[in-house]
Amino acid sequence: VIARSGAAELSFGRAAGDSVRVTGRFTEFSGSFENPMGGAVRADAGAIRGEFVARLDARGRLAFERVPELDASARQVAGSVEELVRSLFVMLPGRPVARGASWVDTLRVRETADQVTTTATRVVTTTWAGDSAVGGRTLRVLRSRSTHELEVAGSAQGMEVRQRLSGTGSGTALWDAERG
Repeated sequence: VIARSGAAELSFGRAAGDSVRVTGRFTEFSGSFENPMGGAVRADAGAIRGEFVARLDARGRLAFERVPELDASARQVAGSVEELVRSLFVMLPGRPVARGASWVDTLRVRETADQVTTTATRVVTTTWAGDSAVGGRTLRVLRSRSTHELEVAGSAQGMEVRQRLSGTGSGTALWDAERG
């Protein structure tokens, strides 16, 4: 069983083209990975060192310039550092959609660190569920449901490791269409 939650401090600036430069760091993180064969692994914000810098395009896709370092416990709980950061941003359809419309995105990340290769696949279905008013602005309510697969293979602490995990997730984001 994998459980995780967290918060990040983000700042945004101009980047080339239609992209925005995002700089961030995790201010809170709590996660656990429980395996009946190997016990529990826990990670907190101290297991994520440094900030990330990425370009975020109009569809919500990220191109990384710098990623934080994860210690071994955070890697087991979070999988890929890029997948952890990507989970902070909603993917957009890249075309006009009507209220009630849904779109599907598949994200695959493969990362190797310390003789362990992690492959994360997330299939996200997002729906424009309606609108909400916040501070006098109308924001689009985007609801997401996702399936996750995580494959880990390699050598860790002198043992050969091969694991395949799967799960589901959900989320809600508010999107300001006027600001883009």
